[in-house]
Amino acid sequence: MRKKIVNIFVIILLLFTVLSVSGKNSIIKEKNNVNLKNEYSFFRNNWVEWDTEKDYITPVFNFKNLNESNTKWTLMFYLAGDNNLEYSMIDILNELEVSGSTDNVKMVAQLDRIPSFDNSNYDWTEMLRFFVTKDPEGYNHQINSEVVEFLGEQNLGDPEVLFDFVNWSVSEYPADNYCLFLADHGHAWDGCCYDWTSDGDYLTTIELKSVLSDLYNIIGKKLDILCFNACAMGSTEVNYQLKDYVKISIGSEDFQYGPLSYMYFIADLINNTKCSIEQFAEKIVYHTAYSGKCFVKDLFAIKLNEVDEIVNKISTLSDYLEEIAAEDANNISDIIYQSILIEHRYRTELADIWDFANSTQNLISDQNVYDIAQEIKDLIDNSVIESYSINLDQNRPGHGMSIHLLDESSILEDNFYDIYLNLDISQNTFWDEFLLEYYNAEKINSPPSIPIVIGENNGKIFREYEYCAQSTDPERQYVHLKFSFEDGTETEWLNREVFCNKHTWRKSGTYIVKVKAIDEPFFDQDISKGNESDWGTLNVNMPREKTFVNNQLVNSFTYHFIIKFLSNIL
Repeated sequence: MRKKIVNIFVIILLLFTVLSVSGKNSIIKEKNNVNLKNEYSFFRNNWVEWDTEKDYITPVFNFKNLNESNTKWTLMFYLAGDNNLEYSMIDILNELEVSGSTDNVKMVAQLDRIPSFDNSNYDWTEMLRFFVTKDPEGYNHQINSEVVEFLGEQNLGDPEVLFDFVNWSVSEYPADNYCLFLADHGHAWDGCCYDWTSDGDYLTTIELKSVLSDLYNIIGKKLDILCFNACAMGSTEVNYQLKDYVKISIGSEDFQYGPLSYMYFIADLINNTKCSIEQFAEKIVYHTAYSGKCFVKDLFAIKLNEVDEIVNKISTLSDYLEEIAAEDANNISDIIYQSILIEHRYRTELADIWDFANSTQNLISDQNVYDIAQEIKDLIDNSVIESYSINLDQNRPGHGMSIHLLDESSILEDNFYDIYLNLDISQNTFWDEFLLEYYNAEKINSPPSIPIVIGENNGKIFREYEYCAQSTDPERQYVHLKFSFEDGTETEWLNREVFCNKHTWRKSGTYIVKVKAIDEPFFDQDISKGNESDWGTLNVNMPREKTFVNNQLVNSFTYHFIIKFLSNIL
């Protein structure tokens, strides 16, 4: 009897379990139909459920479904589409789907989007993480890959977001070789990967170094290849900042117009997974340069193991050039204007460092300078794995690495003081001191314009009046003002945000309000070293109060007399 009761209880328990699971699955399927059928149906093969606490979709399981032990390559694509390059980021993911992942080449991508620029693929705007799979329909601007994670809205310019992606990638898909692609806008030493819905935040070069340092600690070696699908990231400053954590860097000194030729070099890699990292870097440059799909003015694959020595030689050269600039800045100006200059952010602020060294050799008759410049050129040539460059400037091609020269406006930007002067190249070399000497030279540092003074020019004594002045500097340096009121009162140099000063005259008379401007030297806030303008002036008349009142009485009497006289005549 007892055995029969136990059997009945077991049967009831099994029935209850089956019904519960069936009910739960039906709920998941119902939620899948309601929330995803119309909105996310293009993410095929995903079982998903709705997370009511987080208010977005999360996967039930991920898709680490390939043989990890045999993986040769893991390619990571950080696609910053939360800006006006959204279409290009979707295009990159579609190019990857032409081949899709294989046992030996696994591809993962993280893509964030923005409203209004591209409404394809159901126009989602959150950040999604993909395991890239082959699209049977090929290159069609429709995303077919499996969604591994729905991450909600995140900031692409946050280094923690990038680290979370690369950490997840190497943990979930370990491989012999790793390659990271950063795709978006690029601004040389300043950084890349802009998020317009996060107040325009972006990854600074300093933040990027921090992420790659943490990645180094996880995988126990340098990242094999870092490829910038972004403008102007082929920079001496960037390469020097990242040299301890990256073996090969791929980037352009100048502009890039659109995605690299991913479908071609990925297919090439899949067909030859045993290629070295140098050979794959060559494929990236070669296919992008000659496939005809993407237009780049230049693209270089650079080994970073020589960058330390390159920058050491640049520092030594800077020390010589600083002395030359102090004697005659014209010599430095000649070198700059005979070098390949690269217009970036609507102004010329970058130069090809190989060509800068070459111009130095041509114009400075000093054997030590010549030898150091030659060493810089040789080291750069030896670092280039693969190169492509059309004429960047003066009908000459680039050589792989730019360097910041500063135009008259760029050093006034906050990010120059906050970022550039804190980069490793500024901390460890004399390059920034050389720029200081050159841009503070008398030839370059012209005085500010004579101030224009405005204010009350016919007032009353014992009353306070405010006088303001305006002055601009030819090199767009900060300007400080000094006021003099010709009654023995004169201010010190005012803070650069102050353009007005109040004054009260206590004696009647005619005065001249005088204002002088001085510019704040580049890299140095000691304004005593600045260049002063001539005085700007404003003539003012301060009669006694009673004089003004008597004039009023006289004018009033005269007015009434004339009116009465005319009335009698008429």
